[in-house]
Amino acid sequence: METKETEDIDESAVYKEIAKVMGNYLVRLEYKPKGMALKRYTVDGDQRRATLFYKYENEIIRYTMYMNSKDSSLGQKAIDKLLDEYIVINGEKEISVKEYEVKNKKEKRYIAEFEDKGIQYQLKGVMEKDEFEKILKNLFFV
Repeated sequence: METKETEDIDESAVYKEIAKVMGNYLVRLEYKPKGMALKRYTVDGDQRRATLFYKYENEIIRYTMYMNSKDSSLGQKAIDKLLDEYIVINGEKEISVKEYEVKNKKEKRYIAEFEDKGIQYQLKGVMEKDEFEKILKNLFFV
């Protein structure tokens, strides 16, 4: 597994690197709130999995993509209280969202999951609901 960290990451180059492992049809984040920047990423060719780590207002927002296989799953620790589950529509895609209460924070934790062309995606982070949904509604499906 390869991890890269730098102050100035070229996101388009990162997607090209990930595409070598996952295929050329990756769903990209087209919209990011002001101040949200890619800080590091990991690419695991053996497990066919990649994670992009964005920094946003002292929080880390994770965008993970992995190939769908019988034994692949992202482990979730259920320490926060589930408040809501709902669907966000992006074109014809339905994106499943879970909203969690986070201790000692006014913002909520959101976890969005969807599948496209055999690749599973998860966007996870603590931020304002409207910004999280704006990211989802502006995902770029090839």
